[in-house]
Amino acid sequence: MSQPAKILMVDDNPMVLFATGHLLRSEGFTVIEAKDGAECLAKARAGQPDLVLLAIDADTLGDALKWEPSRGGDLFPHLYGPLPISTTASARTLAMSEDGTSEGIRSA
Repeated sequence: MSQPAKILMVDDNPMVLFATGHLLRSEGFTVIEAKDGAECLAKARAGQPDLVLLAIDADTLGDALKWEPSRGGDLFPHLYGPLPISTTASARTLAMSEDGTSEGIRSA
């Protein structure tokens, strides 16, 4: 039996972390939460997530972003439209070696 995928989620808004984390856990994912970039990198090195979600500036999405109830009733952000690259601060990959140590940050 395979282990659930790990998702590293980063947001400086605790409500977004709570609601999104709750939904992802209810779907069977293991969720690692971080409140900023520094914490994200530390947790990425320690937890080796299978997927890293980018922090998005929700204020720049305008009316395309709607907060709607999820299956459990918690509000969850739904984006109705494209996700512009300009809403992300940066895109980086964290190269990890077999023993879990960082080989450095590379531009995407």
